Amino acid sequence: MMKANLEVAALAVIVVGCGASRPVVLTDVGRSVRLMKADPPTGCTELGPVTGDASGSGARIGERSRVTIRTIAGERGANYVRMETVDRYGIVSGTAFKCPSQPFSG
Repeated sequence: MMKANLEVAALAVIVVGCGASRPVVLTDVGRSVRLMKADPPTGCTELGPVTGDASGSGARIGERSRVTIRTIAGERGANYVRMETVDRYGIVSGTAFKCPSQPFSG
């Protein structure tokens, strides 16, 4: 019985570990969102706060969070995100904006 419990626990660790490292793909809508530290261009409308959280652990979590925040912002109709914070866990927070024209490429 003890051996069976250890095998189940080991399998759970493997599954969780694999799930944490799955890739986060930048969607088409996310590609249209510019992620910058600077204020947006004049004439943009603020849509509200957004957070990119690629929960899990491992390398490149900050990069995965940036992909996630761009996708979430794009789904809300934004094409610009002013990135405001990146916490020690790699979670990215900012404000989404809809700009009338996009003088930049995604």
